[in-house]
Amino acid sequence: MMKTAVNYQTINDLPQHLAQPMLKFWLAFADTKHRIGIQCSHWVTGTPALEGAVGSAALTQDELGHARTLYGILRHFPDVPEGIGAENDLEARDVYYAPSALNERWTHWVDVVAINITLDRALQMVMETAVSSAYAPIAGCAQKLIQEERFHRIFGDSWLEKLAASKDPVLVSRLQESIHQAAQISQQWFGPPDEPIITILIENNILSEDAETLYHRWHEDVSTLLAKSELQLPMPVISWETWNSDFRELFP
Repeated sequence: MMKTAVNYQTINDLPQHLAQPMLKFWLAFADTKHRIGIQCSHWVTGTPALEGAVGSAALTQDELGHARTLYGILRHFPDVPEGIGAENDLEARDVYYAPSALNERWTHWVDVVAINITLDRALQMVMETAVSSAYAPIAGCAQKLIQEERFHRIFGDSWLEKLAASKDPVLVSRLQESIHQAAQISQQWFGPPDEPIITILIENNILSEDAETLYHRWHEDVSTLLAKSELQLPMPVISWETWNSDFRELFP
């Protein structure tokens, strides 16, 4: 639980030492949402079923909308990247602070499902820890986003069940492989157990759970979901020396 009620109404109210960690964390969050939205947009056509296309369109709208909402909050921060929140989301900036695996176009429908049930779920859990954030714009954004994320869970969970139930060994094997890759992206996004930026945000009542708590809660939730379809979630031991907090991933 948060230690205090909302304290900061605008960027001008934030303590000076908090502005940069806030920008760094929420920009990575927004850019990750943006990249997921762009990937989903590629599947508005070409999905295995009509409801997949409709769902992809809805996911695209939600994810890009969530990113834009956060960009609207962050554009008032000092040192914000030029072009943030521009109407042309595809060409606004040269660099998006998101895992590099989200930049290459996904080649299979199961990749959309895998990212939905792993990384999108991880981001939702992060946002749940901000509903009582001491920074009012983030708290308001969190409440709105969580409501819209309910559809994402229904979409991802139902497609996971459908694909796994196909009993097509090639398809199920490809699904499991994609889940492993998406899970690694998600685990790295949370960061190391003592992730310093999240620690600062907790100390200042912006978030309410640390990276380790979030990761274990996420792992239990996703593992339970996958077990219902006789699928597995890896839990590799990570060496965090090359972890990059800007892109929230391990660099080679």
